[in-house]
Amino acid sequence: MTTELIRRIDEMAVKVGGRFKLASLIQRRLQEIVLTAPHVLHQTEESPIRMVLREIEEDKIELEPADDLVDASSILG
Repeated sequence: MTTELIRRIDEMAVKVGGRFKLASLIQRRLQEIVLTAPHVLHQTEESPIRMVLREIEEDKIELEPADDLVDASSILG
């Protein structure tokens, strides 16, 4: 991995709220592209992972909280 790529990934992690959230966002978007938009992959020579990273950098996608997650404060009282 190049120093430039590492810097960009670090910036994206800060933008979305951490490395775990970044990984989650990347995974969700990749799954969405592969399952629901395969035609997009045929229209570009860009790899799916690079496409997702570009979308994050350009603020085209963001992580939305999952509806099935429970707020910790409701559990802890």
